[in-house]
Amino acid sequence: MAGVRAAYPRLHRENPAHPAAWRPDPGEVLYDATLRNLQTLSEATQRLPDDLKLPYPAIPRQRISGFRNILVHNCPGDIDAETVQAIVQQHLLPLEAAIRHMLAG
Repeated sequence: MAGVRAAYPRLHRENPAHPAAWRPDPGEVLYDATLRNLQTLSEATQRLPDDLKLPYPAIPRQRISGFRNILVHNCPGDIDAETVQAIVQQHLLPLEAAIRHMLAG
């Protein structure tokens, strides 16, 4: 759970604008840091106990796991920047809200 708690503030700090305003630039350190923190977050969410995850069937755990595998096993230049952008802009805040609710309960 520490990985989940650590990754979100880093993602927000490294992407200070609202996630909807974030744009990927695969040649920059910020992009690499975002990929690393998404990897940390996806690995940490996999380690959450089942009793915390089961009440949240809408969280696409298999897709998160698959994305983690892409992050781990591909070079940053081989990862689709538009997919990363969509994750940050569309999926990060709802996932964060669900995980915060999980950890608070």
